[in-house]
Amino acid sequence: MRVAREGGNARLPLPEKKPRLPLRTRRRRMRVIAFVGSAIALVLLIYGVHALSYVQRLEIVNVQVSGAQEMNPNTIRQYVLFQLYADKSHFLSRASVFFYPKAAVEKSLVRNYPYLKSASIAHGLLSQGISVSVVERQPFALWCPDYSNGSSGCYVLDDTGYLFADESLAPPGGYLFRGPISGNPIGQSYAPSHFPGLLALLQALSQAHYAPLGATIGNDQDFTVPLASGFYIKASFGEDPATLVSNLNLTLSSSALQGQAAQLEYVDLRFGDKVYYKLQGTDATSTAAQ
Repeated sequence: MRVAREGGNARLPLPEKKPRLPLRTRRRRMRVIAFVGSAIALVLLIYGVHALSYVQRLEIVNVQVSGAQEMNPNTIRQYVLFQLYADKSHFLSRASVFFYPKAAVEKSLVRNYPYLKSASIAHGLLSQGISVSVVERQPFALWCPDYSNGSSGCYVLDDTGYLFADESLAPPGGYLFRGPISGNPIGQSYAPSHFPGLLALLQALSQAHYAPLGATIGNDQDFTVPLASGFYIKASFGEDPATLVSNLNLTLSSSALQGQAAQLEYVDLRFGDKVYYKLQGTDATSTAAQ
């Protein structure tokens, strides 16, 4: 400590100047202050967003439903509101017009209501209402288990093979499909890996005026198709529909079946160009040369 003298009299000691901190230290201190300030600002911002999401004036209170005809629109409306308000433990309110889980609710609707093929949600800017537009599945055919007697225990499927309702909605004159499905059929798909091929064959047969009635799956490789004319065909998955129809045409027009087509029990198309057939009331299986 320095002591200043003036005119022989001692003065109060002057404080020593603190040494200036190195530039690197000063910069480090500024960075720490900036980091702490940013962290505090971020916490305040996050809390503000949380509080904003729970402001009642910004929550969804009205749900308009369009596109529902077979389903009750109020059922869809109540389900959507339940999804938005049932769980308030989320950091951001699921009922907020800014933060509601649009995609999750859309998927949940389709998952929980098999009758719905799709659902889309939209809302207007600064509006407390949302609109839910749904597309219902259309009945295309009927599925029955192998052990079913008549139509008892059957279900309706759409043109993708998806089973979504009981037989009361079965379309008149539609296809009838059979084959194993385990558990509750509603919400499952009939032969998902083979259904497009089955439809392609049925369409090809219809165009050739054979009037197919549907299909029955026996195993992972083979299936049968009953025809309105009284016999059925056997086929394997993966075969070209046009080729199958062509082989059927050649078989029915062959000399071996001249005058006997009405007695056919089945035509077996599972072996390429080598086609087998069986007549009703006989035990023998014959070969039709191609």
